[in-house]
Amino acid sequence: MELSTDPSEHLNENVVLVGVAENAKAGAVVLLADQTAVFIENLDYWDKKSYKKKMKVAGALRSRKLAPDPVVDAAGNVSAGMSGEALILEGARWEEV
Repeated sequence: MELSTDPSEHLNENVVLVGVAENAKAGAVVLLADQTAVFIENLDYWDKKSYKKKMKVAGALRSRKLAPDPVVDAAGNVSAGMSGEALILEGARWEEV
């Protein structure tokens, strides 16, 4: 099913997403038109050929924790981390569009 709505409404379903291939600290993402980032499971980064290209990606949409929450110490320093859960596409297949 190609989505035209909020992807989080389709958790645990097989979906088709269209967006731009971007790289984040926690891994490769497809950035949707509404700026929602969906991580691609088991892909650390997009290669030079795919990076910044419009991609169609298909797989099972899940939500899970990718990294520990940031921690603020007594001095106000904030550690690296990621609050909450992230959208992840499992078993992803993709092609440039």
